[in-house]
Amino acid sequence: MEEKQLDEILHEMKYDYERLPEFMDKEELIHRTEPRRRLHAAKKFLPSVIAVLGVILFTIISLTYLDWDKKRASEAEQTEDELEESALVESNEIDPELKEYLANAIEDFKKEIGLEDISNFSHVAMIEQTIKDLKQYSDSGVGDEIDQTKEYIDSVLTTPSMAFKELNHTEEDEQLLMLMNVVAMFQSNLQEYLGELLIDNQIKIPEYPEIIAAQENPETFTGSGSDEIRKFLTILKEQGYSLSMDSKTNYISVQVNYDNLKQQIIQAGFSEGYVKYVDYAKRTNTFSYAMGSDSAWEARADYLLELEALLMEYGQDYSRFFKENLIYDAYFFLDIYLMGPDETRPLTEESKQEFKQFLEEHEDSVFWDIINVAVQEWEKSNWMNYSGVVNPDQLEFLFDERFRHVHYQDIVRVDSWPFTIQTVELYDSYKDRIDQALLTDKSPIDILSLYTYAFQKDDVKTYSSLTVTSSELQEINWWSLKNEIQFLVMDYPTDNQATIYLVEYQWEEDSKIAVTVQLKHTNGLWKISSISRE
Repeated sequence: MEEKQLDEILHEMKYDYERLPEFMDKEELIHRTEPRRRLHAAKKFLPSVIAVLGVILFTIISLTYLDWDKKRASEAEQTEDELEESALVESNEIDPELKEYLANAIEDFKKEIGLEDISNFSHVAMIEQTIKDLKQYSDSGVGDEIDQTKEYIDSVLTTPSMAFKELNHTEEDEQLLMLMNVVAMFQSNLQEYLGELLIDNQIKIPEYPEIIAAQENPETFTGSGSDEIRKFLTILKEQGYSLSMDSKTNYISVQVNYDNLKQQIIQAGFSEGYVKYVDYAKRTNTFSYAMGSDSAWEARADYLLELEALLMEYGQDYSRFFKENLIYDAYFFLDIYLMGPDETRPLTEESKQEFKQFLEEHEDSVFWDIINVAVQEWEKSNWMNYSGVVNPDQLEFLFDERFRHVHYQDIVRVDSWPFTIQTVELYDSYKDRIDQALLTDKSPIDILSLYTYAFQKDDVKTYSSLTVTSSELQEINWWSLKNEIQFLVMDYPTDNQATIYLVEYQWEEDSKIAVTVQLKHTNGLWKISSISRE
């Protein structure tokens, strides 16, 4: 017997052995768990209530699986009273109107994909129980509030083809994000369905290439499980997906057909900025749970620059919600990039050079200051570690036209009174002698904090000493204002001028500038020249 034949037989024996039901099969495990990993990516595309539901749903499903055996064991030991109490909890039925709505939605789902039996779509089989769980364990409104529950049902049972029909560029681009979410969720569902088909029909690895070869013409497939596989391939094609196979792991996976997705977006009338976003999503694999993890660590820098280009060039076309999704991606990639590659410490010369090269080649990038500070920390630790934290809310200001020239380190979160922690000590030292030598190394924000603190104490002598002679100062109730604002954003129009914006962060609209403070640098000190309330 030839060595190659023996090798193939042994491979088949190993493959069949690993599929014995008594044991956990690696491939089956991969096919069953990969879709759940991708659920993470979907949450960042979901608007408002559904985004929260995604997290709740993921948590409930995870806990349900992990605690299943424990629950069965504990139920066996429960007293009759405890079982009665448990029965009361589990009888938390959903509204009849919602049951009917769900049944109709499932029928529509079946018709859209052309399958009568959808038992292998586990997310459909679990949806009623999930609604009950959400009703019982969360305050999301799902299960209790009719409209929110219907919205949740629609989000789970919408197919890409259904979402494409509803796509309209005249609506807010939230609709496009919903499409992307549907594409990501359905990719996960199809991957799980494929895994079940391969297992149920005992389709072996050598047959995978035949399945992939038939995806353009499903009717040509004649291998194991022919009818089911042909139907699956038809669904793939109609819904805008394709299959690929990893030659190293032999894992066959459902992939988004990005060319089809782009074409649908163009036909719906979306502008170039959204088409470019799809190109970015394809390169970064942003629909995947492990977003960007299939690329080298240094690729995160390229992703950051691509996101920056999208936000700078097309930011005016995007809604706030859409921009927030891109900024979230930037935060995600930036955090990974700053932590360095997963290698032994200290960092290798190649990794050090990657950081330094970014600083040399991209001085105009909004991320330059953040990466520069991180590199300084790496150097102080002899390239052993980095423990800094990037605030995604602060990143948002870097892509706001009003603050285009602001640096990251000049964006300060306000969470105390006075605005800076050293203000009280500085005030106590300064107020009696008005020794301005104490202010020579103080920043504009330090001066503003001292001014507001003295103003609220009605210390005219102190706060007046912090202003220029011809200043225009609108009277402000600083004590009240501190409860309105969340950020101080500082800009330097010139070397001798500074502007501080006191900003109220708003979740659904652009942040609001509450007060603008102008300062001048004279005689080695920063002094306030004007204060105006918007």
